[in-house]
Amino acid sequence: MIDINRIRSNIDDFYRKKRIEKQVQHNSKYCAKYYDSTQWKNLRDSYRMQHPLCECCLSNGLAIPATDTHHKKRFMSGLNEEAKWKLLLNPNNLLSLCKECHTTAHRYMNKYNTDIAGIEEINYYKDNMEENLFK
Repeated sequence: MIDINRIRSNIDDFYRKKRIEKQVQHNSKYCAKYYDSTQWKNLRDSYRMQHPLCECCLSNGLAIPATDTHHKKRFMSGLNEEAKWKLLLNPNNLLSLCKECHTTAHRYMNKYNTDIAGIEEINYYKDNMEENLFK
């Protein structure tokens, strides 16, 4: 018997992934003006000097060096230029993360179609990923 709901769900997932891919391609070109700015580079370097360890790993008792600076709330979610710059340059919107945690943060945001991923969300996603591996 054909499961119509499952087919619809698969089609919805396919188009959601395509929409995300298209958005990522657009954003990567558009984001360059922000990420190439002196203000961002200075803030990023300063923040990482103050937080040299991955803040997510540190919350789990691990001392792993940070390699990336992550925005808890995507700065591109700002509704206008001013809001985007405020999100980009707000130190309270940043986390120092290792590559693994940074990748996990973006996987969480893509899976749940959200613009926000902090330590709690990253840990939640990591816990669920590990649980799913053994099912």
